[in-house]
Amino acid sequence: MEIGDRVVQKVRTARSLGDFISRGLGQVVTLYFVGNMIVGVKLPENKVYFWKRSWALVVVCLVLLPVWGMGLLMALLCKDDLEHIIVVQPKLARTGGVALRS
Repeated sequence: MEIGDRVVQKVRTARSLGDFISRGLGQVVTLYFVGNMIVGVKLPENKVYFWKRSWALVVVCLVLLPVWGMGLLMALLCKDDLEHIIVVQPKLARTGGVALRS
């Protein structure tokens, strides 16, 4: 996928966002990325749809943290997923976005 000057490879997204991405094709839409994941779509009528994910990954990292640093390793491996859950997801929710589960 080429967006402006940036080529994004191996793009991932929730199936639930696919319909809204398709609906926006041929129009000016805003895609919200975390790494190579499309986590939100803003359509021309300023309606935002975003991929709502479970906090289970965060809980697993917190449980594993005391176990030989496994939580830290897990957090490093899942950095984009954690950023999506902890930072981006609440931000898109505050804009009045519609949360979609996959």
